[in-house]
Amino acid sequence: MENQNILSEQKKIAIADCAKWARILGIATIASIIISLASSLIQMSSSGIGIATVLASTLLGGSISIASAVLLIYFYKHATDGIASGSSFSMERSLYNFKWYFALLGILFIIGICFACIGGLVAGLASA
Repeated sequence: MENQNILSEQKKIAIADCAKWARILGIATIASIIISLASSLIQMSSSGIGIATVLASTLLGGSISIASAVLLIYFYKHATDGIASGSSFSMERSLYNFKWYFALLGILFIIGICFACIGGLVAGLASA
């Protein structure tokens, strides 16, 4: 059952293309976190804020981005392995990682919508 071919060639090509874009997005996310950290350190040296404060705020803010980037890179790794070897286990792992990437984004969007609603409610009550 390990080498059972469950995907057509067209679906394999679609998953491979999706995996390539996931890798690009994952690498771009990690690069943006590194640039953000460098920018924070440069800003810290000019304003005199403590290094622990800068590192904590940048890494705390970037931790969710790091998690999503790791999920995308693992999706790419397992998808390419699964397509190359025909392993159904690797394909399942890749889709599992992709599922959790979208679940993480969904949770973040729901939290963002809740904060927006609370902000609108507070602004409405403050103006009344």
